[in-house]
Amino acid sequence: MPISYQIDKDLKMVFASAEGVIGEDHIREYQGVLANDSDFEPDFNSIFDLTDVTQFTVTGEGNQRLAHTTPFTPEARRAYVAPEPLQYGMSRMYAVQTEPSGQNTRAFKTMAEARKWLGLKV
Repeated sequence: MPISYQIDKDLKMVFASAEGVIGEDHIREYQGVLANDSDFEPDFNSIFDLTDVTQFTVTGEGNQRLAHTTPFTPEARRAYVAPEPLQYGMSRMYAVQTEPSGQNTRAFKTMAEARKWLGLKV
């Protein structure tokens, strides 16, 4: 799976990263594995690092579907780190599509910005 993650129960955080080509099926697999992880709590915050993603094969419709199938609660703060235009554009589109359901999702160009927004040490 081109998506990996670690859960820090003390920080109540999920740290995820992706690399290479990412499609809707990869993200759905990640969501399913995460939701079934005994250490995961839906109200944990998360950082998803997209720095090493080279291509997204997710369509606009797929992005919209994914925005409505998250294992996280609306109270969870989810930061997407996307330094390149491709990753940032997809992350921003995803964040906008989560807004109607009250999710707290944002795209950032640097890890420092994302960590600051989440209240983590920079």
